Amino acid sequence: MFSFQVRASALFARNQRASARRGFTLVELLVVVAIIGILVSMLFPALQVVRQSARKTKCSANLRQVILATLNFESGKLQFPAGDDGRGGGYVVPLLAHLKQEYLHEETQRALQPGETWRDRMIELSEIEVEPLICPAASAIARESSFEDLGDFTTHYHGVLGPLGEATTSDGDRQYSYDTLGGSEPEGGPIGLQGFFSPNKQGKFVGKKMRDIRDGTSYTFGFGEISGTDLSDDRERIPRAGWAIGADYASNGRPAKVYSLKSVAHGINFSDDADFNATPFSSNHPQGAQFAFLDGAIRFVDQNVSLDVFKFHCSIDAVEKPEDLDAF
Repeated sequence: MFSFQVRASALFARNQRASARRGFTLVELLVVVAIIGILVSMLFPALQVVRQSARKTKCSANLRQVILATLNFESGKLQFPAGDDGRGGGYVVPLLAHLKQEYLHEETQRALQPGETWRDRMIELSEIEVEPLICPAASAIARESSFEDLGDFTTHYHGVLGPLGEATTSDGDRQYSYDTLGGSEPEGGPIGLQGFFSPNKQGKFVGKKMRDIRDGTSYTFGFGEISGTDLSDDRERIPRAGWAIGADYASNGRPAKVYSLKSVAHGINFSDDADFNATPFSSNHPQGAQFAFLDGAIRFVDQNVSLDVFKFHCSIDAVEKPEDLDAF
């Protein structure tokens, strides 16, 4: 009996030592690695979707800050900010205090130094990146100005100058034509006259009043997103200036190139040639871009939306009938 117990104990110890020495075989290791690889490949697309969704949500929150700052400005001044201050400063400049950018706002109130111009001050301000003006889904190069002499950092949220050309209802019964301020491609192209930030027919930018939004604030876009990476083979980069830059003026005193405002002649993410003043709205979000209605609502607009319907909502002048607007 004692001899049997000794042999059993020895056999058990030998098996234990053999198991300890054996470990994983190469085949087992490869199987484990393959399983891990399959799991990672299944999880990666889901992680990408979550990341894209988070960036889209943050972008929406940024644009909401911009439109709320605009509405707060209107509450205090009883008119909306002008698209340009007449000296080349953009719509963002009067909104800085409402965007919680007090330091930058104070810089706009500081007296100019000898030899310094207002445009110099706008370029200096644009050397600072303002987070609420940047879409988190944008590439690093899309955050920067495309112009070496017009500031370092841009804005991705551009004011709507209004539609260009014509638009037709889906049933084909009605066609609308939109007024424009003329301009040739060397100057930047036509400027819409029926949008939220449009100048008047003399080319002067004047802040609109609430009563001017005749289509209704719930139907009218005030801002749209231009944060996409360039989709055209003909341009190295989408043309973007510093966020504080407004417009360049021609010798006749009318705006020529408008930097922080855009007319609407093309659909979202349009990739072919376009006039400077009608740079298409775009984003790196899949299939569309963010827009802000003048009632404060944010809408992600599909890039396949009808260009005619898109134009309807970029006009303030109640040219279209209510049923045309309801189509959106």
